[in-house]
Amino acid sequence: MNKVVKTIASTTLAFGTLLGASTAVLPLQDTANAATQTKGYYYSYNGYVDKDAKFLTDKNFIKAVKHDNVTFSGVKLAPTKSEKVKEKHNQKFTGLTKDGKKAHKVQFIVKGDLTYNQLKKAYGKDLKKVKGSHDVKGSGIYVYKPVKDGLATSFVMNDNHVVEVDISYEGFTTSK
Repeated sequence: MNKVVKTIASTTLAFGTLLGASTAVLPLQDTANAATQTKGYYYSYNGYVDKDAKFLTDKNFIKAVKHDNVTFSGVKLAPTKSEKVKEKHNQKFTGLTKDGKKAHKVQFIVKGDLTYNQLKKAYGKDLKKVKGSHDVKGSGIYVYKPVKDGLATSFVMNDNHVVEVDISYEGFTTSK
């Protein structure tokens, strides 16, 4: 009997250690998931953006934009023919398909935590100013468009802070 108890205890301990190591290796993230796949990069963001917009400077997000593989709140950004508009969390989707799984544009307001210097550091020379005085840094509209017919990420900036973001296939328009 003693031998059976020891065997069960050691098996339980080994199994528990194995599961504990597995969970330590796979951390959970509530809002953003990024990964490298054999087919390329993808980025998925779920929830409200508000003041938590630093993911826009994440190298995985930038690579996912380049590879046209970005999802917000369960809606994949892809070229669509639809003009349907729907708000989900604090994001405005345009071109939403009938099944609600794809849209060609997402826009959202950012409340002051993302700066011009952070964008410049993350995007480098690929971040282009398209609207506003070129003499004034940190105000106007800046765009990252790595592929001609692919996704573009537009940043509306005021006083060195991002105030609005537009990620789309059709180019920037204001959300309000």
